[in-house]
Amino acid sequence: MINGKFNESKKISSVNYSFFSSIISLLFFSNNRRSKPIAQQDDSENVSSISQEIFSECEKLKQKILSLSNGKPDIWLYRQELLDHYGQLILFDLDYALEKKIEHDLWTVVFKNEINFKQEQLKENNQHQIKRTEIQMSLQTLYEYARGYYMKLLQVGFLKYHSQMARGRGEAASPA
Repeated sequence: MINGKFNESKKISSVNYSFFSSIISLLFFSNNRRSKPIAQQDDSENVSSISQEIFSECEKLKQKILSLSNGKPDIWLYRQELLDHYGQLILFDLDYALEKKIEHDLWTVVFKNEINFKQEQLKENNQHQIKRTEIQMSLQTLYEYARGYYMKLLQVGFLKYHSQMARGRGEAASPA
């Protein structure tokens, strides 16, 4: 009976791992309503061209976001789209993303500017207590969202790296 429970829990944990890894990939990769999926290519010329295309889209979105004031509700739609594109670029071509300092723009344009805006709102003394509480809750939610986004990005990056390493070991071990 103890062995039966052990085997059952082992099955559950392996199912949970595959379930969670598929959820992570669904959350990050298959967001078709905001961004186009990237075809995986091994050709370095194609990789460079796709990276440049994604970066160009990121720059357009970044300029659109910077032109809007932080209080507008539409800005979050653009921020979400920019997050998708930045995430795709980081996971697709990390060297190019680092060269273009995507991680800096990701933090500044998407999160830091909004955090600064909300902090400035909190500093205003003419806010009613209810409004201050709403702003504080919104700020806390934004912190949690940023933390979750970066955790998800790290997890997906780890899964991608881990699968590439496993594929590399499999190819190296197979006879030619």
